[in-house]
Amino acid sequence: MEFTLFKSSQNKIRRMNKLAVLLVLLFVPTVAFADGGIIPDYYTHFYETNQKAVITWDGSTESMTLATDFSADSLGNMAWIIPVRSSVKPVVAAGNASVFWAFVDYFVPPRASGSGFGGGLGATKAAGVEVVDIKKVDIYDVTILKTTDARSLTDWLNANGYYVSADYVPVLGRYVGGDSYFIANRIDLKNKYAAEIAEAKKFNSSFENLTLDDQKGVLSGIIYGDNVAYSTDLGALRNALYDLKAGVATPLKVTFSPPAPSFPLVISSLSNGSDVFTGDFLIKGAMRIDVYVAAPTAVNDSGGVLQFDKALTITDSFRSEVKDYIDLGGAKVITRLTYFGGPGGLTADASFVPCSDCSVEDMKAQQDTDTFLSSPVVVCLLFAGIFAIFFSPAFVLGLTAIYVQAKKFKKKLSWQKAALLGYAVGAFLIAVLFQDVSLALVLAFHGAVTFYGMLFLSRKWKRKYWAFVAAYACASIASAAAMFVLLL
Repeated sequence: MEFTLFKSSQNKIRRMNKLAVLLVLLFVPTVAFADGGIIPDYYTHFYETNQKAVITWDGSTESMTLATDFSADSLGNMAWIIPVRSSVKPVVAAGNASVFWAFVDYFVPPRASGSGFGGGLGATKAAGVEVVDIKKVDIYDVTILKTTDARSLTDWLNANGYYVSADYVPVLGRYVGGDSYFIANRIDLKNKYAAEIAEAKKFNSSFENLTLDDQKGVLSGIIYGDNVAYSTDLGALRNALYDLKAGVATPLKVTFSPPAPSFPLVISSLSNGSDVFTGDFLIKGAMRIDVYVAAPTAVNDSGGVLQFDKALTITDSFRSEVKDYIDLGGAKVITRLTYFGGPGGLTADASFVPCSDCSVEDMKAQQDTDTFLSSPVVVCLLFAGIFAIFFSPAFVLGLTAIYVQAKKFKKKLSWQKAALLGYAVGAFLIAVLFQDVSLALVLAFHGAVTFYGMLFLSRKWKRKYWAFVAAYACASIASAAAMFVLLL
């Protein structure tokens, strides 16, 4: 079936585990996708994800921004292999993690040394493998490979420090041949943090050979230790290690020209999964995959591995929010499809087709509601209502004082002063109860506006009760407006 697809992507966080976030945007008759396999509600969809990907497709060129977490004890013991089919050599560059924040947040209801410090970009040759390109991209050493034989590929990876088992040959074999490329990535933090690593080695000479968690511990000990001076910002390196573990480090952006629309889920079956807590239960070796597809219509996975979860229309504000990271083009709907289970369940690659019977939520209506509720007038009125309710003890005592004045002290005390006295007693009780200076200042302002409002209204309006009510309401609105201005 022919349809056009596009695709694309800080502010709040949720929870769960092992996720490959893929955002697919199609706007032509076909679309292509690719995924990276790692070998050995917001928090759920961002901080505990296994992989996150944002993909755009213009009919001939695909741009994929991909990030992943690194669960290996040592960064050098992992192989991050991204298989793509392309008629031209893929171009690899640094991406921007903000694209993931935007898409995850959009679905939040009302985001060679064996150490990860590199061993240079030299590559050992292996029969049957062509090294197409070698480059450094941010914290990554990237090598682009071509091969027609999966066993030759695993031989090359092992010879160059990626340490993959021969058991992986059948899975990798699904992607070899023709216009296939394999993008092999190794973490080399010296690309970006050479000075910090040299500083850390002054305190622990074996720093580069420690596990990822031990490296974080060493840095924390240096940073928070007593009477320790260091010349570089070790906090930046420590944060980078945490980001790698959480899968929110600098993503890779791969641009290539694939022949057909597909997303190779099977390579992710090489992952071991991770432990996921669901209520009172612990599920071991689980994977969560979330795929976001931006298209003219809602979509589904014809392969049946990914299940339809939710579809939202794309608002103008969201399109504007992500324009610096991704071009949504003619896409009108974002669909989230999910997978939750063991890696062994990834038995087929995903293929996306239009879904005419899938329910689509109209975010334009939600945006209009949010815009209305966030307008200055509505915000002020909401604050005014809150103040009116919150200060109700002062209001009730003010009205009571007016009543008592009329019955007992009509000649000795004006009703305005009686109302002010009753209000002051109520305000004092509120201030004593909460003991907050800011609240006391708001009460004082609210009381002053109420009193002078009564004086003004009572000159032309002889209904004293209604004059007090109107003055109290005006004071609530004035207080809300003052707070709104201060917040701005």
